[in-house]
Amino acid sequence: MKLKSVMFLILTAALAVSLAACGGSSSTSRPGGSGGDKSTASGSGEKPAAPIKARLAHSGASESNLDLLVKDFAKAVKEKTDGRLDITVYPAGQLYNDVDTPAAVTTGSVELGLNSSTLWADAAPSVEVFSIPALYPTSEQVHQALDGEIGDIIKDEMRAAGAEPIAWIDYSYVYFASKKVPLTSKENWKNKNQTARMRNGLRRWGRCL
Repeated sequence: MKLKSVMFLILTAALAVSLAACGGSSSTSRPGGSGGDKSTASGSGEKPAAPIKARLAHSGASESNLDLLVKDFAKAVKEKTDGRLDITVYPAGQLYNDVDTPAAVTTGSVELGLNSSTLWADAAPSVEVFSIPALYPTSEQVHQALDGEIGDIIKDEMRAAGAEPIAWIDYSYVYFASKKVPLTSKENWKNKNQTARMRNGLRRWGRCL
């Protein structure tokens, strides 16, 4: 028997970086001035603000689909901010591995990170709702949940921990497979060795049976 649960990745940013990138002009306003950004005006004597440098850490292999995806993201951000936000991508766990990324992002040790959703369970316990097997049988239901109230709850929990969720990346499903005994009750899990990415999802699922 096979059971499946949702697997997705979360692209997150440290809140400080998110606010700096979205906060408008970095120049200091002048009380009583005529308004507008004077930092790049001809003859003003002021240099343009230096770009914000940010690092994006993930564990995917270099030049893998995930790596190419976030590199395209970094390129698009640089273009759309006119170079004001410059993101350098560090693949293959060069900075932080999948497990360590949440703590690195929430403490500001790295500016952005991409990693497995289940590893955010300590900071955002509600994310493990997607780890309960068979709760969301279709990808469409998962997307609707993330776009609705459940997604808002997860975002609020992550923001409270110091991270701004930028994007959810659908990574399809992971499966629980049993070779001999159907996994239909808590008793079926006893004395079995398990390999799973989720942290507490199995225990929570067991309490729901």
